[in-house]
Amino acid sequence: MSVLIAIVGRPNVGKSALFNRIVGKRIAIVHDQPGVTRDRITAEAEWRGRPFTLVDTGGIGLLRGEKATDPITQAAMTQVELAIEAAHVIIPVVNVQEGVTPLDREVAQRLHRCQKPVLLAVNKVDTDKAEAGVAEFVELGFEEIFPVSAIHGGGIDDLMNAAMSLLPEPAAPASETTGPAPIHAPTLNDQPSPLAPPPSPLLLRSPSSAARTSANRRSSMRSRTPTA
Repeated sequence: MSVLIAIVGRPNVGKSALFNRIVGKRIAIVHDQPGVTRDRITAEAEWRGRPFTLVDTGGIGLLRGEKATDPITQAAMTQVELAIEAAHVIIPVVNVQEGVTPLDREVAQRLHRCQKPVLLAVNKVDTDKAEAGVAEFVELGFEEIFPVSAIHGGGIDDLMNAAMSLLPEPAAPASETTGPAPIHAPTLNDQPSPLAPPPSPLLLRSPSSAARTSANRRSSMRSRTPTA
């Protein structure tokens, strides 16, 4: 299973633009109208040779206690929660040009509760003046804050290098099933030295048998001796 990075945040902070910048091609819809991206969009991506799954969620547009009044918004909120639950690293996106908003605080509180690695991306930092406003977002309570420009690509390398370092190590490939041990064909060197031929069997005779043989021989000799 691929490791997963989720991009979350309130509407119209540039989540889709950041998604497209990381993936390297235009997939998510980028528009100035808040809430354009309703469903989460998923893409298989790679950074510095490391594959991962990137998810762009619909904007979190509800404060705590508020309830969605239409099924589309309800579905979008469900998709956000699913993405947060499945993610290994979460990148909340905020807009430096608008400063910290109540919805930014609400998103931050939700992410603190999930107890997962979070890298805050302060988007639309396109000028030195805009970069000065990044410090305001310290109040959201995240240790890792990255000023980025999704449109121009500024700060993306630092953000993604940090995200890669927080992903779990890829699982080692399963070892191949070991089959039966190969049969070793014997060679000449493996053959045992030839044995000397066994000795001829000994003929064992009892003493009585030897005596009878000797008597038979004497009798035969007497029968061949001529008489006087």
